[in-house]
Amino acid sequence: ILSCGTNAGASMTDTNARPNYLRPLETELDLSPHPVPLYWAEGGQVVRVCSTRISLEHLITQYHLGYTPQMIAESCPTVGLANVFSVIAYYLHNKEAVHAYFRESDERSDEIGQRLVEAGITPKDNYEAYLAGRPTRRFYDE
Repeated sequence: ILSCGTNAGASMTDTNARPNYLRPLETELDLSPHPVPLYWAEGGQVVRVCSTRISLEHLITQYHLGYTPQMIAESCPTVGLANVFSVIAYYLHNKEAVHAYFRESDERSDEIGQRLVEAGITPKDNYEAYLAGRPTRRFYDE
């Protein structure tokens, strides 16, 4: 029978009494959480990524279209790969809240679009064409 190297009378915290393969690693890693690179912009109207103009919705839509994090980082070079992974991880941990934010944002956009038509700023046929071209079901409605 092979012994795992426990010494009678040795303390478990006494690293000198342990065989080398049982000693804790000496390399120090910072395991503290990193802040999510997202911020509210336009007076709380939209969430943007990393002090850029790229929206959370844009990045997550690309993710849902099948883009890899590397592809997203290439298309959004100001964000960077590590931040793309951070945003996707945040999204995956907070899907319900992010989807609710997307739905509320869509409702607000529809409301603003309707007001622009009513005020005569946007022609009604342009707005209706925009609505017709928009998907009727979004990934966050599933």
